[in-house]
Amino acid sequence: MHTAYDIYDISQIYSRFITLLNRLKKKMLLNQKSIFLYYGWFCLVSILTVESNVVPSNFTLPPDSPNNCFVGQFKLDFDVKYPEKNGSYSTVNFVLDNSTYSIYRGSCDEGGDNTTHKLQIFMNMNLWHVELYFHLNKNMASLYQTSVSIIFDDELFPNADPSVLGKTYTATKNVSLFSTDQTKSYRCNTRTTVAFDMQRNVTITLGLQDVHIQSFYDSSKPFSGYGVEEVCGGDKNKSSNLVPIIVGICLAVLVVIVLIAYLIGRRKQRDGYQSV
Repeated sequence: MHTAYDIYDISQIYSRFITLLNRLKKKMLLNQKSIFLYYGWFCLVSILTVESNVVPSNFTLPPDSPNNCFVGQFKLDFDVKYPEKNGSYSTVNFVLDNSTYSIYRGSCDEGGDNTTHKLQIFMNMNLWHVELYFHLNKNMASLYQTSVSIIFDDELFPNADPSVLGKTYTATKNVSLFSTDQTKSYRCNTRTTVAFDMQRNVTITLGLQDVHIQSFYDSSKPFSGYGVEEVCGGDKNKSSNLVPIIVGICLAVLVVIVLIAYLIGRRKQRDGYQSV
């Protein structure tokens, strides 16, 4: 059985969480009642995420149903560029993996008309989250909005400027990505990035790679596999670039083989003349 955090991990997270609360308290940003609520919320999050840190091979909505409106698999990461105490900037990369993943959830009918699906992925004990919104328009499905929310602390962001510590940064970006017919699936191994607008000297860039999704699957029947793949342009360009390389390598190998055969043939012919 996989558990979200062992005792050592929980102690580290708890210590970081307490440090954050104490910093907010010193800055008079939290009163006693708020701190009590935050402690209770932290305990509840700890209980809910004890056995949920294995990143699923497929994100499905609803999560525990064989009949899915959304299925998808991908690698997710984001770069956070933040100001340091000395006035310079530093960038930290965070990857969605078993050490950062908490849980996911979502909705098959976010807009009330079955044209919007929402996938929420929570990280770092639910203190961070990423939201992906998929929309259906005239049988064409696409990712149309992304959102991230993170909390700054001095362990995850070394030497961060005090002005950003303890702050929650939430950014939203409208996009048009992974567009395909709703009966098909979309595949893109090439990394796709979404750069959010700078807020208070902080810039967040979301990355999605090795994507294979079908954002509007027919939920009237159990999931039996992805539909016909629509491949992104980046992957097609990589494939087209590989063709001349492979052909060139094959021709080079063929030339070497012919040359070796020719040299061996000449040597045998010379040996035959010497024996005569």
